[in-house]
Amino acid sequence: MLLPLLKQRGIHRLDAIILTHGDQDHAGGLQAVLEGMPVSALLFNGTLAKGDSYSKLMNTALAAGVRLYPVKQGQALAPDDKTELMFLWPDPHKAGEAKLLEVGDQNHKSVAFRLEMNGRSFLFTGDMDKAAEDAILLDGKKAGAIQGGPIDVLKVAHHGSKTATGADWLEFWNPGAAVISAGVNNLYGHPNGDVLRRLADSSTAVYRTDLQGEIQMEVRLEGIAVRHKLEPGKRAAE
Repeated sequence: MLLPLLKQRGIHRLDAIILTHGDQDHAGGLQAVLEGMPVSALLFNGTLAKGDSYSKLMNTALAAGVRLYPVKQGQALAPDDKTELMFLWPDPHKAGEAKLLEVGDQNHKSVAFRLEMNGRSFLFTGDMDKAAEDAILLDGKKAGAIQGGPIDVLKVAHHGSKTATGADWLEFWNPGAAVISAGVNNLYGHPNGDVLRRLADSSTAVYRTDLQGEIQMEVRLEGIAVRHKLEPGKRAAE
Protein backbone atom coordinates (compact mmCIF):
# COMPACT_ATOMS: atom_id res chain seq x y z
CA MET A 1 0.00 0.00 0.00
CA LEU A 2 2.88 2.39 0.63
CA LEU A 3 4.21 2.53 -2.94
CA PRO A 4 0.83 3.36 -4.57
CA LEU A 5 0.20 6.00 -1.89
CA LEU A 6 3.51 7.72 -2.59
CA LYS A 7 2.93 7.72 -6.35
CA GLN A 8 -0.63 8.95 -5.90
CA ARG A 9 0.82 11.98 -4.15
CA GLY A 10 3.30 12.72 -6.89
CA ILE A 11 6.37 11.20 -5.22
CA HIS A 12 8.43 9.18 -7.69
CA ARG A 13 11.86 9.16 -6.01
CA LEU A 14 13.13 9.38 -2.44
CA ASP A 15 16.31 11.05 -1.21
CA ALA A 16 16.29 8.95 1.97
CA ILE A 17 14.30 6.39 3.91
CA ILE A 18 14.61 6.12 7.69
CA LEU A 19 13.87 2.56 8.78
CA THR A 20 13.47 2.70 12.56
CA HIS A 21 13.88 -1.08 13.02
CA GLY A 22 13.42 -4.38 11.29
CA ASP A 23 10.02 -5.56 12.53
CA GLN A 24 7.70 -6.34 9.64
CA ASP A 25 4.97 -3.90 10.64
CA HIS A 26 7.54 -1.14 10.09
CA ALA A 27 9.76 -2.57 7.33
CA GLY A 28 7.30 -4.66 5.32
CA GLY A 29 6.18 -1.97 2.89
CA LEU A 30 9.69 -0.93 1.91
CA GLN A 31 10.43 -3.89 -0.35
CA ALA A 32 7.91 -2.64 -2.91
CA VAL A 33 9.24 0.92 -2.55
CA LEU A 34 12.83 -0.13 -3.27
CA GLU A 35 11.65 -2.14 -6.27
CA GLY A 36 9.30 0.55 -7.55
CA MET A 37 11.19 3.86 -7.37
CA PRO A 38 14.73 5.26 -7.06
CA VAL A 39 15.96 5.65 -3.47
CA SER A 40 19.26 7.39 -2.73
CA ALA A 41 19.86 6.36 0.89
CA LEU A 42 18.54 4.06 3.60
CA LEU A 43 19.21 4.98 7.23
CA PHE A 44 18.73 2.12 9.71
CA ASN A 45 19.56 1.07 13.26
CA GLY A 46 22.84 -0.68 12.53
CA THR A 47 21.59 -4.22 13.18
CA LEU A 48 20.19 -7.11 11.19
CA ALA A 49 16.72 -8.42 11.94
CA LYS A 50 15.84 -12.09 11.79
CA GLY A 51 14.00 -13.50 8.80
CA ASP A 52 14.35 -13.80 5.06
CA SER A 53 12.25 -10.70 4.32
CA TYR A 54 14.73 -8.38 6.04
CA SER A 55 17.68 -9.99 4.26
CA LYS A 56 15.86 -9.61 0.96
CA LEU A 57 15.19 -5.93 1.73
CA MET A 58 18.86 -5.19 2.42
CA ASN A 59 20.06 -7.17 -0.60
CA THR A 60 17.58 -5.30 -2.81
CA ALA A 61 18.92 -2.00 -1.50
CA LEU A 62 22.52 -3.02 -2.18
CA ALA A 63 21.70 -4.27 -5.67
CA ALA A 64 19.96 -0.97 -6.47
CA GLY A 65 22.95 1.08 -5.33
CA VAL A 66 21.15 2.54 -2.31
CA ARG A 67 23.62 3.95 0.22
CA LEU A 68 23.20 2.29 3.63
CA TYR A 69 23.88 4.35 6.77
CA PRO A 70 23.75 2.82 10.27
CA VAL A 71 22.81 5.73 12.53
CA LYS A 72 23.56 6.23 16.21
CA GLN A 73 23.07 8.73 18.99
CA GLY A 74 24.88 12.02 18.39
CA GLN A 75 24.69 12.03 14.60
CA ALA A 76 22.83 14.75 12.70
CA LEU A 77 21.54 15.29 9.19
CA ALA A 78 20.70 18.67 7.62
CA PRO A 79 18.91 18.26 4.25
CA ASP A 80 18.56 22.05 3.88
CA ASP A 81 19.09 25.24 5.87
CA LYS A 82 15.67 25.00 7.56
CA THR A 83 15.66 21.31 8.42
CA GLU A 84 17.77 19.23 10.81
CA LEU A 85 17.46 15.68 12.13
CA MET A 86 19.23 14.87 15.40
CA PHE A 87 19.52 11.16 16.18
CA LEU A 88 18.98 10.20 19.82
CA TRP A 89 19.15 6.39 19.64
CA PRO A 90 20.52 3.66 19.25
CA ASP A 91 23.30 3.71 21.81
CA PRO A 92 26.51 4.98 20.17
CA HIS A 93 28.59 2.32 21.91
CA LYS A 94 26.76 -0.58 20.27
CA ALA A 95 25.43 0.63 16.94
CA GLY A 96 27.50 1.23 13.83
CA GLU A 97 30.06 -1.53 14.49
CA ALA A 98 32.19 -2.88 11.65
CA LYS A 99 30.17 -6.10 11.62
CA LEU A 100 26.39 -5.87 11.69
CA LEU A 101 24.94 -8.08 14.40
CA GLU A 102 21.62 -9.90 14.24
CA VAL A 103 19.39 -8.59 17.03
CA GLY A 104 16.11 -10.21 17.95
CA ASP A 105 14.73 -7.38 20.10
CA GLN A 106 14.44 -4.77 17.41
CA ASN A 107 12.13 -2.54 19.47
CA HIS A 108 14.90 -1.56 21.90
CA LYS A 109 17.14 -0.68 18.95
CA SER A 110 14.59 1.55 17.24
CA VAL A 111 15.99 4.69 15.64
CA ALA A 112 14.74 7.77 17.52
CA PHE A 113 15.31 11.27 16.20
CA ARG A 114 14.24 14.85 16.68
CA LEU A 115 13.24 16.76 13.57
CA GLU A 116 13.44 20.55 13.46
CA MET A 117 11.65 22.05 10.45
CA ASN A 118 10.90 25.73 9.90
CA GLY A 119 10.99 26.38 13.62
CA ARG A 120 8.76 23.41 14.52
CA SER A 121 9.90 20.28 16.34
CA PHE A 122 8.89 16.64 16.03
CA LEU A 123 10.12 13.57 17.95
CA PHE A 124 9.97 10.20 16.17
CA THR A 125 10.44 7.13 18.36
CA GLY A 126 9.69 3.96 16.37
CA ASP A 127 8.94 1.14 18.81
CA MET A 128 11.55 2.13 21.39
CA ASP A 129 11.04 0.89 24.96
CA LYS A 130 11.30 2.55 28.35
CA ALA A 131 14.86 1.26 28.84
CA ALA A 132 15.93 3.26 25.76
CA GLU A 133 13.97 6.28 27.00
CA ASP A 134 15.69 6.10 30.39
CA ALA A 135 19.13 5.80 28.79
CA ILE A 136 18.51 8.90 26.66
CA LEU A 137 17.28 10.84 29.70
CA LEU A 138 20.31 9.78 31.71
CA ASP A 139 22.72 10.85 28.98
CA GLY A 140 20.89 14.15 28.65
CA LYS A 141 21.11 14.87 32.36
CA LYS A 142 24.77 13.82 32.65
CA ALA A 143 26.22 15.49 29.59
CA GLY A 144 23.55 18.00 28.70
CA ALA A 145 24.11 17.04 25.07
CA ILE A 146 20.46 16.19 24.49
CA GLN A 147 18.19 19.19 24.63
CA GLY A 148 14.70 18.54 25.93
CA GLY A 149 11.40 20.19 25.13
CA PRO A 150 9.03 21.69 24.71
CA ILE A 151 8.43 20.09 21.32
CA ASP A 152 5.44 20.47 19.03
CA VAL A 153 4.66 16.83 18.21
CA LEU A 154 5.59 13.46 19.71
CA LYS A 155 5.10 10.25 17.75
CA VAL A 156 4.18 7.95 20.64
CA ALA A 157 6.43 4.89 20.80
CA HIS A 158 5.28 1.36 20.00
CA HIS A 159 1.69 2.22 19.07
CA GLY A 160 0.96 3.46 22.60
CA SER A 161 2.21 0.30 24.30
CA LYS A 162 2.67 0.22 28.08
CA THR A 163 6.37 -0.55 27.49
CA ALA A 164 7.18 3.10 26.69
CA THR A 165 6.14 6.76 27.06
CA GLY A 166 6.97 7.04 30.75
CA ALA A 167 6.12 10.04 32.92
CA ASP A 168 9.74 11.24 33.00
CA TRP A 169 9.92 11.01 29.21
CA LEU A 170 6.85 13.18 28.79
CA GLU A 171 8.10 15.68 31.36
CA PHE A 172 11.45 15.97 29.58
CA TRP A 173 9.95 16.59 26.13
CA ASN A 174 6.73 18.36 27.14
CA PRO A 175 4.97 17.73 23.79
CA GLY A 176 2.13 19.94 22.68
CA ALA A 177 0.57 17.12 20.63
CA ALA A 178 1.03 13.38 20.24
CA VAL A 179 0.22 10.96 17.43
CA ILE A 180 -0.55 7.30 18.15
CA SER A 181 -0.48 4.84 15.25
CA ALA A 182 -2.66 1.85 16.17
CA GLY A 183 -5.06 -0.40 14.31
CA VAL A 184 -8.74 -0.64 15.18
CA ASN A 185 -9.44 -3.40 17.73
CA ASN A 186 -5.82 -4.57 17.51
CA LEU A 187 -4.92 -7.74 19.41
CA TYR A 188 -2.52 -5.95 21.74
CA GLY A 189 -4.99 -3.43 23.18
CA HIS A 190 -2.99 -0.43 21.92
CA PRO A 191 -3.00 2.31 23.02
CA ASN A 192 -2.57 1.45 26.68
CA GLY A 193 -4.84 3.22 29.18
CA ASP A 194 -1.98 4.29 31.44
CA VAL A 195 -0.19 5.90 28.49
CA LEU A 196 -3.34 7.80 27.55
CA ARG A 197 -3.72 8.98 31.15
CA ARG A 198 -0.13 10.20 31.25
CA LEU A 199 -0.67 12.11 28.03
CA ALA A 200 -3.85 13.64 29.44
CA ASP A 201 -2.08 14.59 32.69
CA SER A 202 0.61 16.38 30.64
CA SER A 203 -2.10 18.33 28.74
CA THR A 204 -0.98 16.82 25.44
CA ALA A 205 -3.44 16.85 22.54
CA VAL A 206 -3.75 13.28 21.23
CA TYR A 207 -4.41 12.14 17.65
CA ARG A 208 -5.10 8.43 17.05
CA THR A 209 -5.24 6.54 13.78
CA ASP A 210 -7.67 3.97 15.21
CA LEU A 211 -10.17 6.76 15.87
CA GLN A 212 -9.33 9.35 13.21
CA GLY A 213 -7.75 7.42 10.36
CA GLU A 214 -4.73 8.86 8.58
CA ILE A 215 -3.24 11.85 10.44
CA GLN A 216 -1.65 14.55 8.29
CA MET A 217 0.41 17.46 9.61
CA GLU A 218 1.59 20.35 7.46
CA VAL A 219 4.24 22.77 8.73
CA ARG A 220 3.24 26.32 7.88
CA LEU A 221 4.68 29.70 8.82
CA GLU A 222 1.85 30.29 11.26
CA GLY A 223 2.03 26.83 12.84
CA ILE A 224 1.19 23.18 12.21
CA ALA A 225 -2.04 22.42 10.37
CA VAL A 226 -3.59 19.06 11.29
CA ARG A 227 -6.17 17.14 9.35
CA HIS A 228 -7.40 13.56 9.44
CA LYS A 229 -9.56 11.24 7.40
CA LEU A 230 -12.43 10.76 9.86
CA GLU A 231 -14.65 13.31 11.54
CA PRO A 232 -14.90 13.30 15.37
CA GLY A 233 -17.17 10.55 16.63
CA LYS A 234 -16.57 8.23 13.68
CA ARG A 235 -14.31 5.20 13.78
CA ALA A 236 -11.76 3.78 11.39
CA ALA A 237 -12.83 0.76 9.35
CA GLU A 238 -12.39 -2.68 10.86
